[in-house]
Amino acid sequence: MGVRIWALLLCLLVLLGGCAKPAPGGGAEAASPGASTPPAPSIPVVAQPRLTLDLPLGDGPDQPGQLPARVGGIAPRGPLALAVDGGSLYLIDAAKSRIIQYDLQGGLVMTIPAPWLDDQVADLAVSPLGLIVTLFGVQYTIGADGRLLAISQVTDQPMGAGNGLWSIGTDRAGNRYEQALADPSGMIARRVNGDGRQLASAPIWELGDIHDWYVSRDGGLYALSYQWGQGEIERARVYEVLPPWGISSGPGGMDPTPAPVVMGYPLPTQIRLTFADWAPVAVTAEADRWNVWQLLATAQPTDGPDSWADYPGFEIAATLPDGSTLSMEVRQNELRVGGKRYLIPFYQGLNAVVQHLRFSEASVQAALDEATSVRVALLDLPGVERELTAEERARMRQSLTGAIAVSSAAGPHPLEVPFPQYGIHLEGKDWKGTLLLRGARHVRAESGGSALHGGELSRQAAALLPVPELQISDVSYLYLTEKLEIGQGQDLTRWKNTVVRRLVDAHVISGHRPTNTAPFTLTFWVNGEKLVVQVDADGFTYRGKRYPGSGLTEMIYLQGVP
Repeated sequence: MGVRIWALLLCLLVLLGGCAKPAPGGGAEAASPGASTPPAPSIPVVAQPRLTLDLPLGDGPDQPGQLPARVGGIAPRGPLALAVDGGSLYLIDAAKSRIIQYDLQGGLVMTIPAPWLDDQVADLAVSPLGLIVTLFGVQYTIGADGRLLAISQVTDQPMGAGNGLWSIGTDRAGNRYEQALADPSGMIARRVNGDGRQLASAPIWELGDIHDWYVSRDGGLYALSYQWGQGEIERARVYEVLPPWGISSGPGGMDPTPAPVVMGYPLPTQIRLTFADWAPVAVTAEADRWNVWQLLATAQPTDGPDSWADYPGFEIAATLPDGSTLSMEVRQNELRVGGKRYLIPFYQGLNAVVQHLRFSEASVQAALDEATSVRVALLDLPGVERELTAEERARMRQSLTGAIAVSSAAGPHPLEVPFPQYGIHLEGKDWKGTLLLRGARHVRAESGGSALHGGELSRQAAALLPVPELQISDVSYLYLTEKLEIGQGQDLTRWKNTVVRRLVDAHVISGHRPTNTAPFTLTFWVNGEKLVVQVDADGFTYRGKRYPGSGLTEMIYLQGVP
């Protein structure tokens, strides 16, 4: 009897004192399946970040791409955002207009097309409805096949900072995750409960250039970092900074989403897009038809100013389930159906989807097939071009096998395009357009749209139309310049191709008078020889010959551009 009483008293003291020893494996990282809150440890856990994903960036179809630097101090960017949930890791690969899904062991699961992605800022999250991508003021909810399930306008809420802390997010238990900007032991990330007590922390100063954070619903903290080299991003890495404290509930089952409806018209069985600058595009995949219709479904009636004639556009012929055809026209943010006008609030997304469709492998190859004329042109030398034979067209079409539509912001974007630059002119019935070859593997249209190819297309163009021998009597000879000075010796060599292109393409602009009309001298050195060009408000003089033109004196402002 005495032993039983003492045992009861001992248990009562333990319960009142609250000093029971945690179970083995307990702490912020341990939780029973289905637990909604993590156990609070008496001593904060110090975790060591674990490398989950290590990806080289590149042009390969299985690699994330890289967005180049842009004017205005915008540095190169790799994957823009990450999210983790239910055993999957997602990365926004804006360079290739998609979201890439991996498992937590780093294996590639699938890619999800997302042509409407912004090329600068994006936020990614997982919800029971699907993946949620938030851009500037717009939130997209998408399914695993890239289908747009919902679109809405949102007010972006920046993450707050204060007292040397940067707020990262919260988990489903309400615990906060913070980055300490100036900790005595170095940069750390930590998990803090509602009472302000630190539950766990991890050092992060060795993780590289952290570009994005993500807090999973089960309390895991993940970081997306860039590893730099030679002024570019060499690798993107994802670290598990703090391990989950619980078991992920997963995204859950998704309720079927009703198909979008436009002005009372149901989802078409077929859609055909026609343009003035491209071959017609047949939209066959259901997810693509769904997305075009979903973006058009946001249109609202308008009686505002009519700017219809100011923008190029495209026409839509939709075959409805009952077999009837509906004709629509889109220009910029305006939709016209049956003589009525509507404004499309998310027209940037619609334009991105349409550009993506017309720059798919099948669409570009179809344009080559349907064109009545295909000419390769050396764009820096007006008139230097040649028509392709049927065999050459077939080889060019074959070189685009495996091409993928990508962001127009991807690919090389140098401040000055190298000489020579090639183009491919296509002309068909009621349409004509030009493909611009940029770098070794990118091709884009003058009016928008871009694709990534294997590299053979650029080699073909150079072989089909090599640069002819340039004569000193021709202004184009100045493309061979080694050094360029403007005025009284100001070096302008970094802009030599831009200057020569402007001279070669000089023409009179009716009614135009430049803001700067003072004449100046351009001095070129080609093969050690000094060649002088006198520029004034009405044209320029080279080797005693006069070339009329307007606006050339504005080239003086290139001196101030880095």
